[in-house]
Amino acid sequence: FAGSAIGRRLTGPLLARLFAVAIVAVAAFVIARELLASIAAPENTWDEALADKTTHDDVRRDHEESVNKFAAFGVPLIVFENGRSVFGPVVVPPPRGEEAMKLWRIMNDYSEINGLYEIKTPKTSRDLANIAETFDSYLRTREWRTVQTPAP
Repeated sequence: FAGSAIGRRLTGPLLARLFAVAIVAVAAFVIARELLASIAAPENTWDEALADKTTHDDVRRDHEESVNKFAAFGVPLIVFENGRSVFGPVVVPPPRGEEAMKLWRIMNDYSEINGLYEIKTPKTSRDLANIAETFDSYLRTREWRTVQTPAP
């Protein structure tokens, strides 16, 4: 966020608070406005960032850095202070309050266990449908080429 269009519109403390609340809700693209409101960011922050022509470039650059530097294969990716990176968490709907803080502590603890590469919960058909519905608008509207939107 720091060098992005949204980051340029927030002061240091607001940006730090945005990092704190956004990291546990990375899977919740649909609640961006609510996250910004929860940290008392100006109401127009989201709209201005989306209208800024550099926003797509910022997202693309972050994605490419994740792929090149951390061998990421998609988003969301969290990079901890210790240099470890993890894919996820995918939580639908995202936790709030104490549950969000509990998840953040779990993720930090996870990052400190050398050799731990994956913990995965099997998903039922209903789980997969819920996840697909949640991310549908995101997958349909992004502009860069992926498996879902391949290059012509």
